Amino acid sequence: MKQNGEMKVTEGKAAISFDGYRLIANAALKQTTDFPLAIFAWLFIVLSWNIMARCNTTSSIMFDHLQWSGDCLVVAVPQHKGDQEGSKSIPKHVYANPTNPALCAILALAVYVFTIGYRREGSKRALFGQEKKAEGRFSDWLRKTFSKCAEDLLGMGIFILELGTHSIRKGEKIKSTNICYSTTRSPLL
Repeated sequence: MKQNGEMKVTEGKAAISFDGYRLIANAALKQTTDFPLAIFAWLFIVLSWNIMARCNTTSSIMFDHLQWSGDCLVVAVPQHKGDQEGSKSIPKHVYANPTNPALCAILALAVYVFTIGYRREGSKRALFGQEKKAEGRFSDWLRKTFSKCAEDLLGMGIFILELGTHSIRKGEKIKSTNICYSTTRSPLL
């Protein structure tokens, strides 16, 4: 069907550009209603982008999966779509972004943790609460935000009908000689 032009060549949702990611992260910070939702969405998007994870992987992160190593936050991803058993799990290293606080996952995590309040003994260990609720909550927020930012995104050549939660995981790649870097991991940013 793709060969015959009956189906789009790219499968699923399109990748969001770095500028689109920055626009959406800033939209979370500028949200003036439902502050807890905005902080949740801000952390969710910058964490998903930095660890290049699917929405359901990000929503399943637990406090137990986070630790510090030197100057970075290490996020253990016990399993993902490509490794259901967790036998090939590689920890993801997330660094602070002091030049652009809106894109700093460390700052977003700190604001989120201080916003949700003190965790009492016996409370849920999931970072975002129940996994399916977190996925749905983020997806709903993202869809509304894409609609509000549709004109700006279109100016960047991004069509909101082609975007979804999976667009963040796909991200934008920068090619430098033979090496491909995620834009957030580029030493130039």
